[in-house]
Amino acid sequence: MTVAKSRSSVWSREQDIAFENALAIYPEDSALRWEKIAADVPGKNLEEVINHYELLLDDVCRIESGCVPLPCYNSFSVRSSSHGGNERTVRKSGISGRLNGESNDGCKSTKLEQNRHKGIAWTEDEHRLFLLGLEKYGKGDWRSISRNFVLTRTPTQVASHAQKYFIRLNSMNKDRRRTSIHDITSVDNGDVSIPQVPITGQTIGAAARVSSGKSNKQSPTAPIAPLGVGIYGTTTIGQPVTGSLVNVAGSVGKTTTNTMVALVLESVGTVCCSPGNWNNEIGVGLSLIGMSRDVGFGVLEMGMSKKGEILELARMCRPDVRVILNVSAAHLENFTNLEEVSVAKGEILREAMIGDVCVLNGDDPLVMSLPVPVGVEKVLFGRKLGCDVRLVSSEIVDGGCNIQIVLEGFNEMVKFVISSPGLHLPINAAVASALGVPLSLAGESLSRSKPVHRRSELEVAENGITIINDVYNASPASTQAAIDLLRNIDCKGKRVAILGDMLELGPTEFEFHELMIRSCCNAHFDVVALVGTRFISAAESIDCAQEIKDIKLICTTDGHQMASKIISYLNSGDIVIVKGSRQIGMEKHNPRDPDEKKRVIEVRQRMPDARMLYVKCEFAKT
Repeated sequence: MTVAKSRSSVWSREQDIAFENALAIYPEDSALRWEKIAADVPGKNLEEVINHYELLLDDVCRIESGCVPLPCYNSFSVRSSSHGGNERTVRKSGISGRLNGESNDGCKSTKLEQNRHKGIAWTEDEHRLFLLGLEKYGKGDWRSISRNFVLTRTPTQVASHAQKYFIRLNSMNKDRRRTSIHDITSVDNGDVSIPQVPITGQTIGAAARVSSGKSNKQSPTAPIAPLGVGIYGTTTIGQPVTGSLVNVAGSVGKTTTNTMVALVLESVGTVCCSPGNWNNEIGVGLSLIGMSRDVGFGVLEMGMSKKGEILELARMCRPDVRVILNVSAAHLENFTNLEEVSVAKGEILREAMIGDVCVLNGDDPLVMSLPVPVGVEKVLFGRKLGCDVRLVSSEIVDGGCNIQIVLEGFNEMVKFVISSPGLHLPINAAVASALGVPLSLAGESLSRSKPVHRRSELEVAENGITIINDVYNASPASTQAAIDLLRNIDCKGKRVAILGDMLELGPTEFEFHELMIRSCCNAHFDVVALVGTRFISAAESIDCAQEIKDIKLICTTDGHQMASKIISYLNSGDIVIVKGSRQIGMEKHNPRDPDEKKRVIEVRQRMPDARMLYVKCEFAKT
């Protein structure tokens, strides 16, 4: 989708893409929709974004009514890098299309070309826009998807494409399976390299098949469609790469584990890893489309908010390695208890086939209760004896800034240090080491890992105030981990916890918010700042009143007000941790009137060396 340039200012392609993504993320009924969209588009203000949208809407209406011919776009090249750093060029077809021998070097304004591509195969860009429209409008609203996203297709064509797409997703033809995980090798440019250690660390006998190259589960003569087309239009559905696909599911820690797994696998081959937390149907689909077919390993995460979603993603990916990290209280709005959550997470295992591998948390009884199909290899990680990869010990070192980890497994033991204060990282490291890569290589790789953006990032201001930026999202388990981190880290000054509401907890939300406040009290923090109505209600409860009297407690629904109050308590040597659910927006501070902007400037002048409290860990109104 190419958005018409605003008549008041020039828009770059990066700004157009950010604008399109923001439109899909924030539905029309969301609060402060345009402010949020403007915040996501770099270099554009609220007025420019709204004007841009109105121009776009006007262009769409004129095209729909036949007042102007359909726009013609030339094909273009996009340079992109795999996770391993190898550049590749993705050739995208323009609206006129390169498929079926059609040229898009020119465009004639004829009625035939204005007939919405009747009889012409869908391009990669059209399908990508279809997925974005599907995310925003849902199944059935084909007119809105056609009008606002896939401008080159009629509602009827969109409906027909959707029918074929969902039929393909639900298809379970075994002939379209990838190679077995036991046949893992390092793959570059389609050539199988010398035999390497199998990804699951199985016995020598089981690993002997590595040298045989392709397994007979996949026909080597299967046709390879253009990049991105196979996911909806050819026999390569669910088979985007010739290497092995690793999918990671769990209540907390998916993105961090995803990053660690990719880092470890880079030691034995090329890797494509899903960017950020692209873990829903759209994000996973786009990750598969953008994945090079000759990559050695693909690493994707799977998220869910209700039952059935993990199963749909697993059918889309057909992973060789299926990982479940944990089951804890998150996204409880659509579930009555944790057992139901575990069943939903277990959907990733349901259709695993012989030759696949399931990597499971041996310490989590809910994970261990999930059934694994017969003939599927099971690899356990955890602290308990009997786990294939066992976390022997983890110790905070260097004043709480780093974690020293000792892992044991596959007849090896390795000790290494991760440059991050997160207490959850040792288990994440155990997962990444459970894929059969020698522990020595895994430890060496993990010692180079850095915190994922907005996940336990340690930032030190020039005046000595330390900020732990953990604002990406929050659940009871991850918030408790943040509290434990602040309690255990060496601190010469005050310990300050700034916590935003935890969302999507259903009827148990009050109990969980009260539990977090009690945990802060038990940790004897100097200041606890609470943002949001849920935390305020919990703090006002009679049961908590006695416990919180010994700590400095600040409660507000106004993030700006909270920031101003916190500033007055901070000095050199203090440590501040910031945590909250994604929708609370703990990282953003968007002044909405001149007085607010003036106040922010004044506060920054009072504390110039620690202004990253605003820049990196900012607060937004809830």
